[in-house]
Amino acid sequence: MSSTTEIQNNVLLITLKDLVTKDDVIEYKKHIADKLSKHEKISLVIDMNEWSDMTGDALAEDIKFELGLLDKLNQFSKIAIISDKQFVDSLCNLLVFFMPIMDIRLFKSDEKDQAISFACDHSVKKQPKADVHFIETDSSDILAFEIKGVVTKESLEQMMPTLNKAFEQKEKINLLARIPDYSGVSPDLFAMPSLFSMKIAAMSHVKRYAIVGAKVWMEKLVEIFSPFISMEIRTFNLENEDKAWKWLKG
Repeated sequence: MSSTTEIQNNVLLITLKDLVTKDDVIEYKKHIADKLSKHEKISLVIDMNEWSDMTGDALAEDIKFELGLLDKLNQFSKIAIISDKQFVDSLCNLLVFFMPIMDIRLFKSDEKDQAISFACDHSVKKQPKADVHFIETDSSDILAFEIKGVVTKESLEQMMPTLNKAFEQKEKINLLARIPDYSGVSPDLFAMPSLFSMKIAAMSHVKRYAIVGAKVWMEKLVEIFSPFISMEIRTFNLENEDKAWKWLKG
């Protein structure tokens, strides 16, 4: 079950309890959509502490709704999640990296008042400055770049001419990404119609991909998805960047 309460004009409290059904999802997504249509920015408090499970059709409905919000992510100012569950904590850590434009915080079950105060505080989160630039290499078979801060649509579009030129000149190239201070991606990337085709093109042209400075969660994703893609991907600590270069040249 679920319930939705208006805390302020642009702040909703969504409480999930026990088994969440498709009707529950339809109900809270109706309230969220209504607020998005009326306000430039909204905040959510999601109390998941008594939530135990979700039906299959509820999960499908929720995924469909969230995909439909990709071009509206910049309207979400703050999201406070209330839960003592460990997997929710892990999920929040991933969301913080993938959605840096939103201020997402996890609160314990006895911190509901703090969660509401956080969501009702409309101060703007300072965004890390985006800095994406190419690194000079001594091999025409290797393209290297460094990412700091948040990857935005603009920064990715600036990179694409160089990437496309490399793909045109070589059937296969090796890539190195140095990420000493990666803060995630801007939501406007998910609204790019060409994003998926760009990823497919990159995978077909890249033989080896070295990620230097990868976070632990990135390493886990590489382990999970590596068996399903054609290019070889390895992660390296920043202090082992020389090993990454050696691997790419091998």
